[in-house]
Amino acid sequence: IMDVGDFAWFEGKLFRTKTDELTLEAKQLQFVTKGVRPLPEKWHGLTDIEARYRQRYVDLIVSDESREVFRSRTRIVQYLRSFLDALDFMEVETPIVSQAGVTDVHLASVQALRHINGKLQTQYLQTSPEFAMKRLLASGSGPIYQICKVFRDDEHGRKHNSEFTMLEWYRPGLDL
Repeated sequence: IMDVGDFAWFEGKLFRTKTDELTLEAKQLQFVTKGVRPLPEKWHGLTDIEARYRQRYVDLIVSDESREVFRSRTRIVQYLRSFLDALDFMEVETPIVSQAGVTDVHLASVQALRHINGKLQTQYLQTSPEFAMKRLLASGSGPIYQICKVFRDDEHGRKHNSEFTMLEWYRPGLDL
């Protein structure tokens, strides 16, 4: 018997039902693995708030509300991209991890120690893409934006994630 949380492999043809719901007409099914840990009780879901934030994958399986929040986030990010693209902004990516000794990386970064090729090295996780983006502006890039992960090393908890997504944008020569 398969339960929610188990892994299976399906092969078949995709089609749309009369209500326009995308559906798979499965021709083959192969059980891959059983979910090791039981899911929370169906009707009450995850009641521990901390567990909801630390085990998002479980929360998404059992909570329609959480899935809708994630769908909303996706729509918001898509809208931001299309809005800025329509204004002729260019999306850029700047480094998330920097090596120790890089100029001014220490001003806005979270220190991380990593083993690289067997050696322990100090690296820095960005708290903002500001410095790299301003270098791009100075080199004549024009209007730019970035939707990226940034890290904080101070406050933690439900309202202060140590890792989160940020929109940063710059438009040279704009006079408001």
